[in-house]
Amino acid sequence: MLLKTVLLLALVAQVLMLDNGLLRTPPMGWLAWERFRCNIDCNEDPKNCISEWLFMEMADRLAQDGWRDLGYVYLNIDDCWIGGRDAKGNLVPDPKRFPNGIAFLADYVHSLGLKLGIYEDMGSFTCMGYPGTTLDKVIQDAQTFAEWKVDMLKLDGCFSTPEERAKGYPKMAAALNATGRPIAFSCSWPAYEGGLPPKVNYSLLANTCNLWRNYNDIQDSWRSVLSILDWFVKHQDILQPVAGPGHWNDPDMVPAWRGMAQGPLRPAHSLPTALCCLPECSKSAAHWELWPQLRAGPGPDGPVDGAGGPPLHVHRPAYHLRSEHGHSAESTHDQNQPGSLRHPGTQDSQGEIPH
Repeated sequence: MLLKTVLLLALVAQVLMLDNGLLRTPPMGWLAWERFRCNIDCNEDPKNCISEWLFMEMADRLAQDGWRDLGYVYLNIDDCWIGGRDAKGNLVPDPKRFPNGIAFLADYVHSLGLKLGIYEDMGSFTCMGYPGTTLDKVIQDAQTFAEWKVDMLKLDGCFSTPEERAKGYPKMAAALNATGRPIAFSCSWPAYEGGLPPKVNYSLLANTCNLWRNYNDIQDSWRSVLSILDWFVKHQDILQPVAGPGHWNDPDMVPAWRGMAQGPLRPAHSLPTALCCLPECSKSAAHWELWPQLRAGPGPDGPVDGAGGPPLHVHRPAYHLRSEHGHSAESTHDQNQPGSLRHPGTQDSQGEIPH
C-alpha cells in the first residue's frame, strides 16, 4: 500500500511540474509591447495598431529578412487583443482587429516556419483592462489557447492577489500540460512578489514556468536599460543559479534605438533603428552584448524592415554577467485602475509593470 502511495505521489508531482521539454535555450523572436503598446485605433493608425495585419506583416519580415534563419522564431502578441468572452465563457479576439481569429493567425505564422505567442493575465483584468484569466477560467483558457494552436503563453499578474497568483500560475502550468499541445509558459509571477526570496521560491518557479519576468519593464531610454542591468548584477548570485535549459530569467526585451545611441538625454528615444545602424551604435551594441549574459532572452519589437521603423527587440541566448552599472527608474502610474501600467508587487516605487 505504501509503495502504491509513493508511486501515486510521484505521478502527481510529474503532472504538476512543468517539464514540457520546451525552451531548452532562451526564446528568440519579436515582441509587440514596448513599441506598439495598446494602440487599438486602426482607423487613424492602421499600420501601427494591434491587429492581425500587424502580426502578419511582422511574420513576413522575420521570415523574409533572415531573422527566422538566425533563430528568431517567436512572434508574440501582447495585451489589448481580447474582444471579450462569448456566451460559453471562451475568450474571443477583437472581431474588428482580428477578424479571422487567432487560429487563422497561428496557421499563417506556422506556414512561415514561426511560432505564435499570446498574452493573458492571472487576474480579473489584464494590465490594460481587458478580461483576465481568473482561477475558475484557467483550464478553459488553456484549452482555448491549445485549440488556437498557440505556441507560447505570457501570463501577466495585474489585478490579482498574492494568494491568487500562488494558486493560478501552477494551475495554468498544469492546465497547459494537460492540453497535450507544447505551449511554452512565460510568467510575470516573481515580478509581482518583489523578484527575490523569500517571497519568490525559485525552485518552485523553475518547475512552473519556462521563463519569468523578475523586474521592471524596459522603457525607451538608456537609463532604463542600466537600471535593469544594475538590478540583475546586484542579485546575480540568486538569479544565475536558478536559470538553465527550460527555465530562464527574463530581463525583458532587447530594444535598440537611434535615439539611445545618440545619448541618454536625447528625448526621441522611440526613433527607429535601422538594422544597418546596429554596428555603429555603441550603446545599442553594448545592450545587445550585455543582455544575453543575464541568462534570459528578451525579444525585435517594432517593424524589422531594415529601413527604419520602431525599436527592435530580440530574444538572445544567455550567459553569465560580472559587471557594474548605474541605477535609475522610470515613471509612476496608478496601480488601482485597469490600464494604469502599474502593478502592486513592484519592488521599485518608480518602476513599470512587467509586460
